[in-house]
Amino acid sequence: MLTVMFAMLFTLASPQGAHAQTAELLGRRSAPSDSAATEPAYKMPDWLANIVGGAMKVQIQLNREMTATLREAKQGNSWWPALSIIALSFAYGVFHAAGPGHGKMVTSTYFLSRDAGWKQGVAMGALIAATQAVSAIALVGILGLVFDLGPAEITRNGLLLELASYALIVVMGGYMCLRIAQGRDDCCDHGPIGHTHDHNHHHNHSHDHHEHDGHSHDGHDHAGHLAEAHSHDHEHVEPKAAQTGRYNAITSAIIVGLRPCTGSILMLLFTLANGLFLVGIVAAFAMAFGVALTVSAIGLAAIGIRFGSQKLFSLPPVWSDWIRRIVGFGGAALITLFGVILFLSASHQMGWI
Repeated sequence: MLTVMFAMLFTLASPQGAHAQTAELLGRRSAPSDSAATEPAYKMPDWLANIVGGAMKVQIQLNREMTATLREAKQGNSWWPALSIIALSFAYGVFHAAGPGHGKMVTSTYFLSRDAGWKQGVAMGALIAATQAVSAIALVGILGLVFDLGPAEITRNGLLLELASYALIVVMGGYMCLRIAQGRDDCCDHGPIGHTHDHNHHHNHSHDHHEHDGHSHDGHDHAGHLAEAHSHDHEHVEPKAAQTGRYNAITSAIIVGLRPCTGSILMLLFTLANGLFLVGIVAAFAMAFGVALTVSAIGLAAIGIRFGSQKLFSLPPVWSDWIRRIVGFGGAALITLFGVILFLSASHQMGWI
């Protein structure tokens, strides 16, 4: 899993990797450049290169089909081309999310390094994808429709959103490291639901011993030991740690999703230029649904790996607690490193460094 994450990280962070990822979006071909011959800083294993390469080939083919379908939708009056665009966008989202990207790296690292359930994994993947779609729609809609900016200016502002997202990832990772170092993070808490017990014990012992002349004990009452008077009130409340964990997961998903999906931006730009912006909005959400499926699957895989490792290697509670903290701190530090590398790469693309 770490090999996969580092391979994707260096592919995305390098200028060649970023260029290769966006060169043929929506059927655009890139001109050859001298930098294309430069050896990458990190070479993927052959099996991983085959998987990523296959996903990107499918993605490029989908780009071309979407481009042709968009032209057909503009020229005709039928709804079938528009529906085809939406379906192709969904498929594009599935395969696009399988390629290099920061969302998968942060999600897998996040769930590998902390306790979480499958619902949280699915929810985080869905929220990342939805935030990316809304971010892309807001970017193109506001800058294109309201301020009437061209594609180049909109794309440049999209890079600014990327920088903001990467900077926030660095802050998020540092904050997680600090909380773990202070012992206040949710990576090491046990169980998502707290359990409080309110035990009320009512014992009523009445002894009436008044007639000792005839040694009568008719008033002797031991009914006070009634089981009915022994009541247990159980109240299930969510502890503060679980609430904090949910808040951290939501915040992390929004930070990661703040960077708009490149495919969504280009799709929206193309539909805006051809007077089909509403179709582009629906297609952007369809693409987000496809992304959500893939990212959620990656999150669930990370949760499964962590859960399986815990079951496979049963350790004493003291050792287990220390290992969870070390792994949690390592995951938070790795997220911080991801953010730093991606921020520097985006700054280089902007010409700042």
